[in-house]
Amino acid sequence: MASNKFKGVKEAKTKNSSEYFHPGRYIVQIEAVKATSNYKREEFTVVEMQTIHAFEDSERGVNEHGSEIPLHRAGDSVSYLMKVQSEYYLSDFKTFACAAGDMTAEELTEERCAEIEGDKNPLGGVFVEVLVKQSVSKKEREAAEKEKRAPRAFTRVTWVRQVPPSEVVELAGDGITDLVPNIADLLKAEAA
Repeated sequence: MASNKFKGVKEAKTKNSSEYFHPGRYIVQIEAVKATSNYKREEFTVVEMQTIHAFEDSERGVNEHGSEIPLHRAGDSVSYLMKVQSEYYLSDFKTFACAAGDMTAEELTEERCAEIEGDKNPLGGVFVEVLVKQSVSKKEREAAEKEKRAPRAFTRVTWVRQVPPSEVVELAGDGITDLVPNIADLLKAEAA
């Protein structure tokens, strides 16, 4: 039986944003998707990933001091958190799962969601293209102007698509075997 937190996922709309990445365009490899909670007993779904490739022509973000935020480097660990209690949770999860799982919104069920977050880790090892941008809401821009301070940006994450291992090899080059020791097996599975 599926976890109750996915009740209603069929009706949820997909969207292309969330938080906690450096701005840029990346290929990441999913290591795990799992449920967790914090000391306040708030529930989260966390996606743990490794950066495989950063596109150097990516748009960079700036921090509150106006300094450029560097791109993640190949091998950097990255996490993506989705707060279960958020009004956007089902949309965030659905958008992520559809892109990473290479499936349509119609194919995503409560049971499939629970499976994605479960112990079998079906998305572990999957490569995904991610586009991360900084945005400032109109409300924040107006408040910052009024208070004579720099506006605080939020991070918008777009899960673009699942990326085949052959394309990952082309992008990452010679260092891919250090980052993904089983890349030869993944290429064989793709060719089969």
